[in-house]
Amino acid sequence: MNRVTTILWLYLIFLLCVSVAENSCSMKGFDTKRLPCELCSIIKHQQIAKDCEKCCSKELGSDDERNWQFVKVELVIPPKQFLASEYEGLKEFLDSGQVGLFSKLRIRTTQTLVRPLLRAFTSLDTPAKIFYLEKWKRSDLVDFLSLFLWE
Repeated sequence: MNRVTTILWLYLIFLLCVSVAENSCSMKGFDTKRLPCELCSIIKHQQIAKDCEKCCSKELGSDDERNWQFVKVELVIPPKQFLASEYEGLKEFLDSGQVGLFSKLRIRTTQTLVRPLLRAFTSLDTPAKIFYLEKWKRSDLVDFLSLFLWE
């Protein structure tokens, strides 16, 4: 193998590694380009917080001027009987009566087996962020909604 071929292979391997690292974060529901690390501190579930810290952008600190107040959040879920065990916290939240505490929270039950998620809107018609809810505890949901749905 000549030197140019070796360099090209190394470059392709590097690109593949970068792509896999970014995809693993996006598959977990984190947007590495828009997630400031300061948001990871509010997550109480240890594994989700660790994943968040691996995927966040340290350049997006508290000086970031984005408005994280959402005008509404839509909880998209399949029928409750189809929620898998990794969504126990979500089931507890839905059964707890705390849903009514958040006037800007809308629940949309689909007829398909979707992956439960929160769609956060900064305007009334376009979602700004999507958060997937695997392994979120009820307290994580309540804390998140309390922080980002200011009344």
